[in-house]
Amino acid sequence: MQVNFFGFDVTKDAKADEIAGSAFQVRTLSEGMAAEVDAAREKLDQLGEQVSLPTSLGVVKTFSGLAFFLILCATLNAGIVTAFQNAWWLELIGLACLILWIVLTVKAWKLQKNVKMPENFQEQMEDTLRRARQELWATEDVDALLENAVSFDILAETYVVKNDKPVRKNMGLTMYVNLETRAYVEDGTLYLSDVETLWGIPTASLRSITLVKKRVSFPEWNKTEPYDAACYKPFKITTNSYGHYFSHYYKVEISDARGEFYLLIPEYDGETFMQLTKLRPADSD
Repeated sequence: MQVNFFGFDVTKDAKADEIAGSAFQVRTLSEGMAAEVDAAREKLDQLGEQVSLPTSLGVVKTFSGLAFFLILCATLNAGIVTAFQNAWWLELIGLACLILWIVLTVKAWKLQKNVKMPENFQEQMEDTLRRARQELWATEDVDALLENAVSFDILAETYVVKNDKPVRKNMGLTMYVNLETRAYVEDGTLYLSDVETLWGIPTASLRSITLVKKRVSFPEWNKTEPYDAACYKPFKITTNSYGHYFSHYYKVEISDARGEFYLLIPEYDGETFMQLTKLRPADSD
C-alpha cells in the first residue's frame, strides 16, 4: 500500500501524530531544545493574535467584502437606476456591507500599526532557530549547510485505510496542510527537516516525479512574495473566501525497503525540488 510520506493514519486514532514515513527519521530535538522552540512559537502566536482581527471578525470582514462585491456586480449588470427602482433595499445592504468592510479593514490596520515588537524579539527567534538547526543537523557550521539547502512546501494529509487502500480525509475546510521544509542532499540521501525533526530518504529510492493537473487546497502561504506575484503567475494559484490556496502539484514516488510512499510538492516548488534531487518527469527533455 502506497501512502503519503507526510500522511497521518487516523483509522484508529483521530489524534495520530506520527507520519507514515517515521521509519526514515534520523534525529529529533532534545527535550530541552524542543521546549525552547515551543516557547518561541508560543510568543510568535501571541504576537500574531495581537496584530490580527479575532477569527469571528475576520470572517465578517471577508463575507461583508464579498457581499458588497456581488451586489455591486449585480447593480452594474442591471444598471444603477433600474437596480435602485427594483431593489433599493438590496443597495442599502450593499452600502452597509461596504461600510462594515471599511471599518474592519481600518481596525485591522490600526492593530498592526499599534503593536510594538518586543525588544530583541527577532534576534531571539533567530538565535533559537539557529541553535535548533545546529542540534538537529548535527553541525556547528549552520551557514555552510544552509548555503546548500533549499526550502519548499510539502503537502501533508490525514487518511483512513479502507479495503487496504488509503482514503484521504479533509483537514477541516482544506484538503491538505502545506509544511515548509528545509532540504539538502548529502552522501546519496535527501534530508528533509522542519524545526524539530530530520528525515533521510535515499535518493536511489526516489523513483519518479509526475505533475498532477488537479487542484488541491491548503491553508498557508509560506513564501515572502505574495501568491499572485509575477514569479507565481505561471502556476495560476487561486484563493477562496476562507483564505485557502489552490494549486496543481507534483507526486514523487518512493520505493524503499521500509515501504512505498509518495511526496506531494505544490507545482510552484516543483522546480526547486527537481534541481535539488536531479529527478525529472519521464516525459521531460
